[in-house]
Amino acid sequence: MKKLIFLILMILPTIGISQELDSNASFLKSKYPTDYANTIRKHAVEEWGTDHQMIVYTINKQSDALYYLVQNFKSEHTQIIYDAIKEWSREGYEASNIQKFNSFNTLSIENMIKLHCDWSMVKYVYEKQVKAKAAY
Repeated sequence: MKKLIFLILMILPTIGISQELDSNASFLKSKYPTDYANTIRKHAVEEWGTDHQMIVYTINKQSDALYYLVQNFKSEHTQIIYDAIKEWSREGYEASNIQKFNSFNTLSIENMIKLHCDWSMVKYVYEKQVKAKAAY
């Protein structure tokens, strides 16, 4: 019985934390290797150091949020996403993110992956603001 409890306690912390890149992250890594390495991967490694499971988890979460934003973006919400990107730019990157964003003709994966943002938080703010805007 003690062995079973020990085994369960050893397994529980790893449940839900992937050890592989998901399809969105894998696509970004293969299609845009330089931008992926310089933004999403870079910030995950800075945040988690040598905790490789958390690095992969963060990369997956950031990649999924970026995909969500591109797929669900509507042009009437340009100011909302602009404000969210400005608010959630990584430290030291706000000015360059805004400059790049203003140069984009389309909101695409190819463009957005060049920005240094916390995409999970950009997604969170975007969803909440769009919902609030529609409420009144």
